[in-house]
Amino acid sequence: MIVAIAILGLFSAALVNLLADNLPRRQGIRPPHCLACGAPRAAGAWLGSLAFLRMRRRCPYCGTPRSCRDFLVEVALVSIAIWLYVRDPSASVFWSALIIAVIFALIVVIDIEHRLILHVVSIPSGLIILFINSLDPSRGFLKSLVGGGAGLLFVFCMFLFGGLFGRYIARVREDANDEVAFGFGDVMLGTMLGLTVGWPGIVLALIFAIFAGGIFSLFYMLFMTLRDRYSAFQPIPYGPFLIFGASVVYFFRESIIRFGPLG
Repeated sequence: MIVAIAILGLFSAALVNLLADNLPRRQGIRPPHCLACGAPRAAGAWLGSLAFLRMRRRCPYCGTPRSCRDFLVEVALVSIAIWLYVRDPSASVFWSALIIAVIFALIVVIDIEHRLILHVVSIPSGLIILFINSLDPSRGFLKSLVGGGAGLLFVFCMFLFGGLFGRYIARVREDANDEVAFGFGDVMLGTMLGLTVGWPGIVLALIFAIFAGGIFSLFYMLFMTLRDRYSAFQPIPYGPFLIFGASVVYFFRESIIRFGPLG
């Protein structure tokens, strides 16, 4: 059975990689292809792991090296699928958790690569998750809905503050770049994550996200300073940290409950 779960995780990863290649470019869903020249990939190279094992790491048409992202996503989702099954093999728990893990992986990949949280991902995902949670008595429709509203409110306030702060910094630095740490896509993501972890889980998820983002920023600042490449107020994708916070609350809910009320 573990082999079947691993294969399921592998094909889930292939779906994530396919959508991550196509959705940000808004050109429809195309079969796996080289992102540099658009040439279709041979069937044996659709999976990044197969391409790496067969040493086909370059496009045969333009010679562009293939990103290791496909391979890393496959390894991650195969591992996650096996872990979820070993943790709780019951169909209702396993399938719900795997669907949410796949959604989270897609959002993280797109945000890291393109600095985008796509509404075409977050809005349908939120509705799917709301439906899934409504079937789970321990979570419920109402808790999910309240969590979604709270996530919308909290992250929208962060979005407003980030916009004001970004404009202030641009004015001080006399920089026309109006890029901010939070976009409205992050607001939609916060709403989706609130639907995922419910109330009061969204509060804890945001706390985890803020701490994780702060720790990463500190180490990133030190690393770039040592390389003499640090630039103050450089924005970073915040979606992965929001996903991290929600993942901790969602996947380790039982452990958190032991240390405090989260029902």
